[in-house]
Amino acid sequence: YESGSIQFGDEKWGNLEATVAAILLDREGMTALLDADPTYGYVKEPLLKVMSYMRAMEYTSTEQDKNIYPKLVSMNFKIGQMVHECPDQFSFFPPDYSPPGQLAQSNLVAPAAFVLDMFRTVSTIEGFFSFARQGLSDLDGGFGPNIWRYRGGTPGDTT
Repeated sequence: YESGSIQFGDEKWGNLEATVAAILLDREGMTALLDADPTYGYVKEPLLKVMSYMRAMEYTSTEQDKNIYPKLVSMNFKIGQMVHECPDQFSFFPPDYSPPGQLAQSNLVAPAAFVLDMFRTVSTIEGFFSFARQGLSDLDGGFGPNIWRYRGGTPGDTT
């Protein structure tokens, strides 16, 4: 990757130095003008955020949880959305929802922002931290089931 007269990496495919430089030095990512543009970017649906995070963390089922169902528990309560738990036939979000502020002033819509509130934002962040530390479980506000119920043990018993 070249930025002006400076070259990053050794011109080989998959070079991490060139990749990081390309991301950090991209013109679109460095301009403050896009931050002021209300049409730039989008709000990702909560369940897609969780699935993307699980994929990025390379989640795979372990032997202990292969027969545990459901894998994700109380997601409608924690993040505001879950597969097959739609409140009505139209969707989780009103298609014309516009959150207050700059989007509403610009006559733009962000349907997925309908379920965003402080509780669900904090629950999502807690779930991400719990997933990184504990795996898919209910420990520390995680997204998973109570693993001790399925393993027949008690919390803290690692035998």
